[in-house]
Amino acid sequence: MATHADRPEMSRYLQKLEREWDLNRAVMVGTAVAGALGLLLGRRDGGGWRWLSVVAAGVLLQHGTLGFGPLSAPLRALAGIRTRREIDLEKFAIKALRGDFERIPNDGGPMARANAALVAAQS
Repeated sequence: MATHADRPEMSRYLQKLEREWDLNRAVMVGTAVAGALGLLLGRRDGGGWRWLSVVAAGVLLQHGTLGFGPLSAPLRALAGIRTRREIDLEKFAIKALRGDFERIPNDGGPMARANAALVAAQS
């Protein structure tokens, strides 16, 4: 990106990063789907699939309380899903390459500098 990309290409890539799912979102959606599937299949066959809902609830509880769970490592390794922090770090690196932070003035009061920094971070 630093050697071959121009400003519009960097902006398109930043938009792609904005839409990228992070690990927490993927785990939550995956466990919700597994839980709903377990309930639906359990209702259909007399309850044999309800264990899937119990396991999904346990995985979601563990991920919510500890910040990680058994699905975290496979999602990262197999699907390449990243944490929000990793995605945000790449976004700020691209913004720095694009020159967004050069617009923060050194003069002016602290509030003017803070507002300029906020605008640069949000762009």
